[in-house]
Amino acid sequence: MILAALEIDNYKQFHGQHRFEPPAQGIVGVIGTNGAGKTTLFEAIEWCLYNPREIVNDEVPPRGGVGATRVKVTLEDPRDGVRYVVERGLKKGAATAEVYREDQPEAPIVQGSRQTAEYVASRLIGLGHRAFVSTFFTRQKELTFFGNMRDTERRREVGRLLGLETIRDAQRAIGEERTQARADAESLKRQHGESTEGRDFAAEAEAAEREVTERSQEAEAAEGRVAAAGEVLLCARGDLERWRDLERRDAEFARVLERLDGDARVAEARRVSAGEELSRLEELDRSRIALVPVAGKEPDLAAAVAAHAVERERFARQRQLRTDREHADAASTEVARRLGRAVTDAAAASLEGWRWSAADASDPIRGAARLGAVIEALDVDGACERAVALARCELLVQERDQAGQKLHRYTEALRGLEGERVALVRDGDPAQLAERTRQAREMALQRAQAAATSAQGAAESRKKLEPIVAALEQEQFDGCCPTCFRTFTPDMAETTVAAFADSIDSLRAQEEALLREERTLRQEAAAHERAQREALDRAAKVEKLSGRLQEGARHVDEARQGYEHAVCACREAITGYGLPGEPTAEQVRSAQARADLLQRAAATLPLIRRLEEDARQAAERSEAAQRGLQELGEVAYDDAAHGAAEAALIEARDALARLAEIDRQLARRPAVEAERAAAGADLTRISAERDARARERAAIGLDPAALTAAAEAEGVAMAEERAALDGRTAALAALTEAMSRRTRLAEEHARIAKLVERADARTRAADALDRMYREFTRFDQYVAERVTPQLAEHTGELLAAVTEGKYDRVEFDENYGLEIYDGADEKFPMDDFSGGERDVAALCARLALSRMVGGQAAHPPGFLVLDEVFGSLDRERRAQVLETLGSLAASTEAFHQLFIISHVDDVRASPIFNQIWRVTETAEGVSQLQDVTLMSGADEL
Repeated sequence: MILAALEIDNYKQFHGQHRFEPPAQGIVGVIGTNGAGKTTLFEAIEWCLYNPREIVNDEVPPRGGVGATRVKVTLEDPRDGVRYVVERGLKKGAATAEVYREDQPEAPIVQGSRQTAEYVASRLIGLGHRAFVSTFFTRQKELTFFGNMRDTERRREVGRLLGLETIRDAQRAIGEERTQARADAESLKRQHGESTEGRDFAAEAEAAEREVTERSQEAEAAEGRVAAAGEVLLCARGDLERWRDLERRDAEFARVLERLDGDARVAEARRVSAGEELSRLEELDRSRIALVPVAGKEPDLAAAVAAHAVERERFARQRQLRTDREHADAASTEVARRLGRAVTDAAAASLEGWRWSAADASDPIRGAARLGAVIEALDVDGACERAVALARCELLVQERDQAGQKLHRYTEALRGLEGERVALVRDGDPAQLAERTRQAREMALQRAQAAATSAQGAAESRKKLEPIVAALEQEQFDGCCPTCFRTFTPDMAETTVAAFADSIDSLRAQEEALLREERTLRQEAAAHERAQREALDRAAKVEKLSGRLQEGARHVDEARQGYEHAVCACREAITGYGLPGEPTAEQVRSAQARADLLQRAAATLPLIRRLEEDARQAAERSEAAQRGLQELGEVAYDDAAHGAAEAALIEARDALARLAEIDRQLARRPAVEAERAAAGADLTRISAERDARARERAAIGLDPAALTAAAEAEGVAMAEERAALDGRTAALAALTEAMSRRTRLAEEHARIAKLVERADARTRAADALDRMYREFTRFDQYVAERVTPQLAEHTGELLAAVTEGKYDRVEFDENYGLEIYDGADEKFPMDDFSGGERDVAALCARLALSRMVGGQAAHPPGFLVLDEVFGSLDRERRAQVLETLGSLAASTEAFHQLFIISHVDDVRASPIFNQIWRVTETAEGVSQLQDVTLMSGADEL
C-alpha cells in the first residue's frame, strides 16, 4: 500500500483544511523549524488508521474550538490501482470512523472507531499498530542500532521493533511471580512452626468440650428459676388489675363532674354578657338624638359640591389650552432652529439659494419649502457619474503602469535565470562530466588496489627472506634455501647473505614505490570524487533551473497578457466615458468634491421635508388651542369654598351612616333579653345534675392506699422475674461463648494443618515458574537464530544496490551487531569502516528491518518516514546518506515513497527530492503546510 493522499481538518495545531498528495514513487522532503508540526502530519496518519491509546482523543482538537476534527488517509494498492479511504473524525467529543473504496463512497466497507482500527490491522494493511509504526517510522536513534549502541541496548531496541516487548514483559511478570511464590512458601512454613510450637492440640480440644458441658447445666438451672418467678408475677398482676378497674370508674365520674362545672361557668358568662349588651344598647339610643339634625343637611351639601366640581373642570381645561399653545409656539421655534442648523451642517454655501435668513426663521414653513425646491433642482446623479468615471479611468491608468512594471521585473528575472544556466553549462554537460569523473575515479581505485596488492606481495616475499638472513648471520644453518631447498653450509652463508640482502633491499624499494603509487592514485580518486560531486551538484542545479525557467516563462507570458489587457481596458474606459484624455489628479479631486457637495445637500432633503411638516403641525396646534380658549370664555373657581363644602358633605354622610348602624343594633334588644333568661335557666338545671353525679361517685368505694400496695407488690414480682431472666441470659451467653471457643479452636487446628499443604503448593508453583522463566531466556537466542539470516540477506541486497556491488554480504551476531564482508570471505566489524560507510550500512540494516516487519502484512506499507535522521551528521556525511536514499528509492520496490523530515537547511537543496513540503508556524502557534518544490523560482519572479 502506498500513500495516495492525506487530508487534515483541524488536527492539533493544524487549523483549517490541509491536503497532502505525494508522488506515487519518489522522495518527499518535509522541512521546517523544530516544533513547527512536521511530525504531527504523520502522527495524524497513525491516529486515523489505528486511533492508538498513546494519542488521546481529548488532545486532538485544536485549541480555540475552530471546528470539527477530520483526518482522511487514501491508500492505493499499486498492484491493481484500487484506492481505499480511511476517514476518522471528532465532533463535540464523539468519534466517527469508516473505510470505503474511493470509487464507492456510498458503500462503506466498515464503520465505527474500533471496527475501523481492527479492519486496518487485520485486512487493509495486515499489521497491528506497533508493527506498523516500526515499519512506517524511523528516527535518528534507530539509525545507530547497528553502529554505536552497546550489545544489550541494541538487542532490546531491535526486539522492540520486532514486537518482542510482550515476551519480555511476560518474562518479567513470571520472574516477579516466581519470587512471590517462593516468599509465600517460606512465610507459610514459618507460620506453621510458630503456630505449633509448645502446644498440645488434644488437651486443648478436651478442655473446650468440658467447658461446654458445664455451661449447659448452668443454663438448665437458670431456666427453672425463670418459670417460678413468672407464676408469682401473674398473681400480683391480677390483684393490681382489680383495683385499677375501680380507679378507672372513679375517674369517669370525676370527668363528668368537671364537665358540669364547665357548663355552669359558661352559662354564668352568657348571663353576664347579655346584661352588659343591654346596657350598651341603652347608651346608643341616647346618642342617636344628636345625629339627626346633622344628617338632614346632606342633600343641599351634595348639590353645592357638584356645582364646584363643574367649575373646577372648566378651570383645568383653560389651563391645558394655554399650555398647548405655548408648546406649539416653542415647537415652531425649534423647527426654525433645526432648519438653520441643517443648512449650516450641509456645508454647501456655494450652492445658489442655499442660506437661512431671519425671514425664514419667522416663517419656517415657507423657508423649508424654498430649500426643498433648491435641492430638487440639483443634478446629483450626473455629478456622481462624472466623479466615478474620472476615478475609474485614474485607477485603470495606475493598473496599466503597475502591469508594465511587473512585466519588466519578470522579464529581467527570467533573463537572470537564463544567464545562470548558460554559466553552469559553459564547460559542457555536467551529467556527462559526472559520468567521466566517476569512471576515472573507479579506474584510479582499481589501479590503487593493484598497487596495494603488489606491495603486499613484495612485503610478504621480503618477510620470508629477513628471518633467513638473520639466522645465517647468527651462524644458524638448520634452515633451507627458499629457491633450491638445500641445507645451508658455512661456506655458502656469506654469499647467500649478500644475495638475499640485495633482494631484500630491492623488495623494500619496490614496496615503498608501490605504496607511494597507491597513495597517489587514491588521492587522484578522491579528487575525481570531489569533481564528480561538484558535477552532480551542477547537474542538479541545471535541472532545477530548467524547471524554474519554464515556470518563469509562464509568469512572463501571463504578465505580458496582463499588461496588454490593462492598456486595452484603460483606452476603452477613456473613450467610453467620452473623456478627451487621461484625467489628472486635480480633475478627479474636483469632480469628487462637486459630487460630495451635491450629495450632502441632497441628503438633507428628507430632514427639511420632515421639519416642514413639523412646522405646519405646530402652527395647527397653536391655532386650535387659541380657538378653544375663545370658546371657553371667562372661568371663576374658588378652591377653598369647594374644600369646605366637601368637608361638610362628608360629615353629614358620616352621621347618616352612624344612624343606620345604631338602628340596626337597637333591633337586637329582644334577642339579648331572651338570651339572659335562658342562661339563668341553664344554671339551675346544671346544679341539680351535678349533685346527683357526686352521690353516685361516692358509692364506688375506691381505696387509694390498697391500690398503691397492689402496685408495689407487682413491682417486687417483676424485679424477681427480671433477675431470673438476667441469670438465664448470662448462662446462655456463657454457653454460647464456650461453644464458639470450641469452634474457633477446631478451625484454628484445621488452618494450621493446611499451612503445610499451602507451603508445598507454593513451592511447586515457584519451581514451575522458574522453568518457564528459563525457557523465556532462551527465546531471544531462538529469535536471533531465525531472524538474523533473513535480516542479513535483506541488508546485503540493499547495501549491494547502493554501493554498486562493492559490499553485498553481511552477517549479524547474536546481539544484532553488524559485520560486513569486504569483497572476499573475510568479514569486518562496523568500527573498521569509515564514518560514511558506517552510516550507509546502518541505514540499509534499519530499512531491511522495516522491510521484514512490514513483510508480515497482507498489504505491506510501501512508504517510510525518516524523522530528523540528519541531526548528528556533518554536511559531507549528510550528503552521502541522502545519496544512499536516492539510490534505494530508485533501485528497490520495497520503498515506493520515502518521506524525510528535517529542519536542516541544506537538505532542501539535495537533488534526490521529487517534492518538498514546508511546515511553518504562525505567531498564534498555528501550523500551515505549503508545497515549495518550485517556490524559489516563483519567489524571484
